[in-house]
Amino acid sequence: MPSAWAITGTTPSKTFCPATEKVAYNQDPELPVSKPIEVTLDELKAGLHLPTGQFHTVVVKSGKPRVHRVRLIGMFFATNKCFLLPSAMNGIRKVVQAYTNLGEGEALVVGHTDTTGEPNYNDPLSLERARAVVAYLKDDVDHWLKQYESSIPSNKRWGATETLAMIRALPDALQGAPDKETIEDFQERHKGEHDLGDPPVDGKLGPKTRRAAIVEYMDLDGTTLPDEVAPTAHGCGENFPVVDTGDGVESETNRRVEVFLFKDGIVPKPAGDNSAPGSSEYPAWVAAITRDIDVSEKGTEVNLQLVEVDDTPRAGVEYVLKFGSELRSGITNDEGVLLEIIPPEVTSARLEVPAAEPGEVDAYQIDIVDGIALPTLVQVANRLEELVIGAGPVAEDFTIDLELALADFQEFNGLPVTGELDEATTSALEALA
Repeated sequence: MPSAWAITGTTPSKTFCPATEKVAYNQDPELPVSKPIEVTLDELKAGLHLPTGQFHTVVVKSGKPRVHRVRLIGMFFATNKCFLLPSAMNGIRKVVQAYTNLGEGEALVVGHTDTTGEPNYNDPLSLERARAVVAYLKDDVDHWLKQYESSIPSNKRWGATETLAMIRALPDALQGAPDKETIEDFQERHKGEHDLGDPPVDGKLGPKTRRAAIVEYMDLDGTTLPDEVAPTAHGCGENFPVVDTGDGVESETNRRVEVFLFKDGIVPKPAGDNSAPGSSEYPAWVAAITRDIDVSEKGTEVNLQLVEVDDTPRAGVEYVLKFGSELRSGITNDEGVLLEIIPPEVTSARLEVPAAEPGEVDAYQIDIVDGIALPTLVQVANRLEELVIGAGPVAEDFTIDLELALADFQEFNGLPVTGELDEATTSALEALA
């Protein structure tokens, strides 16, 4: 990586110091500051002629071109869609800051998927997500509006869920209110800035309100690249995983978007919109990285086993998991287990499975407390009972008895005594299973 050195020309003998100490050489606010000067190590060794009476910053370039990568890993997109969730904003700001630190260059946005879909589905999805990130970074409202069109497959098409998510992510949004009140509040606050139709406040998510929501969402502070930057979008599908999981495996680590920032231009250039398995471009981009920045956002794991009254696993059972206006469906595995990862902001979900009576449905409420699906707490209570640590009556709630039982377990095992189901306590319980 290049090294920056501050040089002061205020004395006959030029003094070198690490750039982090340059303030010590620039105490005089009247002392003019020159633009950064980039030189090679050989040029520096040969000597520089710098005027006195100025503060100079010299950047010594290494032989390797600077390439920075920002990786957005985890729950940053709606399922099957390219909608960039509010949880991604921290990562987007990291991209903009990384480009600012680099000073100039070209950006390449690369989308990846896990292996839960077929390659012919994952390849276009990874490219769609990369293009959605490019559009967000460049405030391309029209690109996002196209995601609502009827030509988009229904499972990928955006709708009221995405528009409301954008509205509720705004810093001045009304929180905790019904949808109609939230929309009316947004329209009332922004009717002077946008053409919202007549009447402007109707509590409906029409095309004009939808456009206004996208504009405001893209206008969040620190999320836009400079005008001169024209990022390239590229999709890698499931072809270059971080972790080799095999086919059909959900992986937050592999489901990611990477933004490569090339100081001296993208090398090598992408051969097309997507990289095929075994292609050489992506490995070359990774090999060129001089700095990595990872941004991770994990969802809440819902990991439940369905059993009959005699504890026989209910294998191959179709289920539906609902939260907000989103719906997940699937089939339990051979052990009767279903596993879903839901966004971290979700606080409750509803699970529906076929009942014993034909045509009937059993429904279960799943509440999320501090990122823990409450049925998991029942399992914890049962485990503590097995360890002869009374957790009180088994209940789908974090009771005071369970808190005290966890505290006893933590104290006995030399863990920090918090009474909470933290990561260390969970690991210790699993280790004793």
